[in-house]
Amino acid sequence: MQINGMTINRQTGFTLVELMVVVVIVAILASIAIPSYTGYISGARRDLAQQQLLEIQSRQEQHFMDNKTYAASLSELGFDANVIGTDLNGDVVAHGHADEQYAFVTWSTTTVGTTITGYRLGAISWGEQRVRDAACGWLYIEEDGNKWNGSTKDCW
Repeated sequence: MQINGMTINRQTGFTLVELMVVVVIVAILASIAIPSYTGYISGARRDLAQQQLLEIQSRQEQHFMDNKTYAASLSELGFDANVIGTDLNGDVVAHGHADEQYAFVTWSTTTVGTTITGYRLGAISWGEQRVRDAACGWLYIEEDGNKWNGSTKDCW
């Protein structure tokens, strides 16, 4: 382009400084967003584990209504094994499955003769969930509805 006999060269594109500013801004946004997103995912998976615990509790109560005793194992409640797991979507999988996020167990806490009158259900975080949600590694619930997690953090 010429103005008053002078040739003016117009450069297009970005300078290195402009590009570096954009890279720094993206890095700052990522450093804020990624931990927030991982916390959200960990919390959502913990919610799925809590739902599974409540499902197992419901089966325990139904077992008690039908048999006048609580079940001593998860297989008595209709699960495939005494220890089960849930995957990334909260679906029941075999314990030790590659995508297992929580493992679930039940045990009796009190008995009268051969009748189990108390139980405790436990969910332990597994795999990547154990690393991401270390403060809420265990979740418990008992026959009286008492819930806790063995930590000072409120995970319920």
